[in-house]
Amino acid sequence: IVDILQKGFSMAQCIVALLTGGFETEAFSTWRTLHENECILLTLVRYGQPVIQEYLKHLRYAVAFRGGLSSKEETDKVFENIKGEMRAHDLKSKDMKRFIEYGWLYGIPDVEKMEGFKLNFRDGVERAANLREYAKIYEMSSEIAHSSPLLIYSRKDYFYQVTVLNLYESFFRLEKVFSSLYLSTVSAEEQASYRRMQGLYRGELFACFSLAKRRFSERSEQ
Repeated sequence: IVDILQKGFSMAQCIVALLTGGFETEAFSTWRTLHENECILLTLVRYGQPVIQEYLKHLRYAVAFRGGLSSKEETDKVFENIKGEMRAHDLKSKDMKRFIEYGWLYGIPDVEKMEGFKLNFRDGVERAANLREYAKIYEMSSEIAHSSPLLIYSRKDYFYQVTVLNLYESFFRLEKVFSSLYLSTVSAEEQASYRRMQGLYRGELFACFSLAKRRFSERSEQ
């Protein structure tokens, strides 16, 4: 959880640097990765240890798939496990890469009964994280990342505002997980200090976010 949080905040910092450097579309495509990161994080936090253990197992599967294990015997054993689990879920050999990347979602109780569930990001991880309302903006960001005509003929000011708004929202979700984790590990004195700091800056951040939202709405109406 800490590693995922650290990477999330690092990407948020990268997006700020890209925006201030005039790289709006690049910042927006980086938000796409940040959104994937936060969806994984929120799913792991929501469902806890059983799903975390499945996620770690599939990290090992990914290392084996990329040829990163120390011996052929070890790799063969991992692939035996992968194929056995795929058979249990009635998956075909063509589904292996998808299973390695998203199969950890099967650790969620009754996940296959979830409405619209599929073994992918938008219908799997994003749905499990309860952030499915971001599907359209995620799709637009994917088009930018894949160098579609939308990237070439884009309006810089539009993608600047879209990225800023979505970055704020992602940051608020990351910070909520971070503060909960941090406050559970420190003394009462440190908790009080953090809450004072949080009370000061969170209000300013929400005020900035509200202003950016209002400006975006006004421009959209125009």
